[in-house]
Amino acid sequence: MSKWTLEFEENEVEPLVAVLDHGAKCNGFQYDNDIINIILEKTKRTIKNEKYIKHHVFLILANSGSKKYDEISEKDDLRLNLNLAVYRQRSLRSPFQKILEELNSQNKISVKECDNLVTVSDCISLIRSKK
Repeated sequence: MSKWTLEFEENEVEPLVAVLDHGAKCNGFQYDNDIINIILEKTKRTIKNEKYIKHHVFLILANSGSKKYDEISEKDDLRLNLNLAVYRQRSLRSPFQKILEELNSQNKISVKECDNLVTVSDCISLIRSKK
């Protein structure tokens, strides 16, 4: 059995799901329904997990920082824009670990990894890398 890895930009995933969901034809070829179903289920799970991660990271940072949930951007600097002190940034380990547990991941996040976070995007990427 071969394993394929497909990479898509974030803005390309939802259109892909729409195409697969409707059993569309691509370049005149009809895809095998089993392959479509496998790709569709994995893609839907990925979208759900990505949205879950982003939503919960924003909630955690809104509770920890100086911005409200809807004011947070992935480009925000944790210290400059969210005013997180070093000790507060280190305390992100525990709630980030809970996100991983919810995603059934056995991986651990260290305090050192939280020390190295600079932006909100870094937080999301750290959790993605551990799931």
